[in-house]
Amino acid sequence: MLSIYRTTWSLSLKSVPDINKAEQDLADLSVSAMRLVEAREECTSVTRALEAQKEEMQMQQENLRERDENIKKEEEKLKKSILKYNTFLQENYARRLRAIKKAEAARAQIRPKEVEIQKLKAENDTLLARKELLEDRV
Repeated sequence: MLSIYRTTWSLSLKSVPDINKAEQDLADLSVSAMRLVEAREECTSVTRALEAQKEEMQMQQENLRERDENIKKEEEKLKKSILKYNTFLQENYARRLRAIKKAEAARAQIRPKEVEIQKLKAENDTLLARKELLEDRV
């Protein structure tokens, strides 16, 4: 009988390390599960941060696109303004040339008339002097 107890008791003692090992495996599994949960939380956190950065980058790209469009519009306005100003300058230059030619033509017409006026004045002076001589004779 004693041998039966010993056999039974020794068997039960042998199963205790299996329980300890099972408890250790369970504890290791629990730690692994905690690490997995932490890793998932970190992954979720990183994903959220990346999404926030992605949204911020998209907003910045949109702002830059709008600024680029505005700059292009302003450039077009400036080009049109420059073209308009160049047209104005060309027209003004053409008017100036026409005015200069007209003034030269007027001066060209005035010169012969001034010469004719000088001749007529000289002739008038001669005639007045002759008139005085004739009046003195009378």
